[in-house]
Amino acid sequence: MKSFFFLLTFVSVNLYSQVQINQQFNGGNEPSLVINPKNNAEIVLAFNTYNVFKSSDTGKTFDRVKVSSKFGFYGDPVLVNGGENKVHLVHLAKNDKLKWPESFDRIVFQSFDFNSKVVKKSVGIGYQNGKMQDKPWLFVQNNTDKKKQSTIHLTWTCFDKYDSRSPQDSTRIMHAYSTDNGGHFSTPRVISKVNGIAVDGDSAMEGATMAMDKINGRLYCLWSGMNQLWLAQSKDGIKWEQPYAVSEHINGWNISAPGFWRANGMPFLVALDSHLVAVWASETNGISKVNYLFYNVRNQTWNDVKTIEVEEGVSALMPFIQTMNNNAYLVFYGLGERDELTMQTEVSVFTAKINELDIDKKVEAKKVEGTSFKSKNSFLGDYIALGLFNQSDKEEGMLAFTTLINLKRTSIATIKIKF
Repeated sequence: MKSFFFLLTFVSVNLYSQVQINQQFNGGNEPSLVINPKNNAEIVLAFNTYNVFKSSDTGKTFDRVKVSSKFGFYGDPVLVNGGENKVHLVHLAKNDKLKWPESFDRIVFQSFDFNSKVVKKSVGIGYQNGKMQDKPWLFVQNNTDKKKQSTIHLTWTCFDKYDSRSPQDSTRIMHAYSTDNGGHFSTPRVISKVNGIAVDGDSAMEGATMAMDKINGRLYCLWSGMNQLWLAQSKDGIKWEQPYAVSEHINGWNISAPGFWRANGMPFLVALDSHLVAVWASETNGISKVNYLFYNVRNQTWNDVKTIEVEEGVSALMPFIQTMNNNAYLVFYGLGERDELTMQTEVSVFTAKINELDIDKKVEAKKVEGTSFKSKNSFLGDYIALGLFNQSDKEEGMLAFTTLINLKRTSIATIKIKF
């Protein structure tokens, strides 16, 4: 978690051209986006701190969804497809009786239809008196038995005391699940075993995401902390095996990026037909890069770490990944030229495609035209977002990212892209 800085700006995008100014969206950052797999014209977009919008025309226009919760709503929104025309949303709480950051006293889950206009029902998860619950993520496990509902898995970071330097305070990765479509969640369990420190940085345990392999149906959770990437496995989604470090996270997840007030290389994990793919960013000697790593589910081995190829001199960071048709589609920020006189850095969004049939080949990224902007020292959020059009006969997606207007005003931009 972090402080959010907002200016009253309004942004929208013509999805078939470059970013345009519009008075529909409030300025914000850290978007999340989900596309209805049954009707790709329906899109839901959320961003900091409490904004949720929906579109019924593939993003040409958006209407606000009035989302409220008895636990409050303050940032870090994550959207996923819940099946049966449902959207699942998790976000941070905002306990009005407590000050920041103690007000983030639980994770909040809400579920609604793609065409909902008002959302009020909410479930609070993970409350522990005096502790802070941060950085949630969702994973939906579809059950093979169609008579049973999907299992919703929720992972997040628990801080004993946010940003505390006391050795008595630490961070850990939490997990809870629901088998009744989010009506109730299990008692949260610690799955990280090794604790991180409570300072919100490289040595804190953060960025937990999940995937399920398509061969054995095992669940995996990946996160970063203590300059390592950690992986835990579960056969049933209830009991978790002892986590282990799968790779060094060189210099940790907190990346020092010119033009960014805060940037990261948080990991993500997805499943292809016979492999898992982990992606993250790391920084060495002032240059950051996006890495990826294959896990062979059949023989339970990891391949060597590889790097996404970008233009010479470009730093790559803040990756996000989605899968469709046994391909993994990746988006991330790329930092180009920096003007040392004005301290401005050119920022663009890049895309790449990873396929398990090309494990030993180089993966090259390309810049998304129309996404470039200048940044000086701005907070753009911790994530960018991508949704995929599964009903298209082309490899297309909707990209949502934070951009800047006149170096200061943060704006959420969306644009339709092809891979």
